[in-house]
Amino acid sequence: MAGAAAVSAETWAALLIAAACLATMSSGVIFTTGPWYHALAKPRWKPPGGVIGPAWVVLFSLMGFAAWTVWRLDGLGWPLALFLAHLPVNWVWSWLMFGRRRIDLAAKHILFLWVAILAVVLGFATVSPFAAALLLPYLCWVGYAAALNRAIVRLNPRSAYG
Repeated sequence: MAGAAAVSAETWAALLIAAACLATMSSGVIFTTGPWYHALAKPRWKPPGGVIGPAWVVLFSLMGFAAWTVWRLDGLGWPLALFLAHLPVNWVWSWLMFGRRRIDLAAKHILFLWVAILAVVLGFATVSPFAAALLLPYLCWVGYAAALNRAIVRLNPRSAYG
């Protein structure tokens, strides 16, 4: 009976973490690029559109597995609470960038997101260096996205957004 309860708790934790990650990832479906974004000037080093969606699926899968790993080792301790608290910060960037079409505000906000991710990486490292390492591609991708976001702001006059 105790084994069944432990498996049930692990299953619930995995489902809840997956749901939180999927809810956050939904911002990419809710707030899409559209013609206004395609009309913006972008640097040559912007990835093709077909790469971005699959990259986020991989990143959110890694994030979910890392969070579940931390939950299994530490439960709902401060590192996992920090992870869950950072998810809305991720969601808001998509809302600013594509929902509100405020590339300028998104460029500022993504720096806050990057710092939040770094805090989660450091928090996860106190529980599991492996889980922290799983978040490094996410940290790098958001750093790249921050540079891209900033380049788009520089390449477009204020009249093109906001």
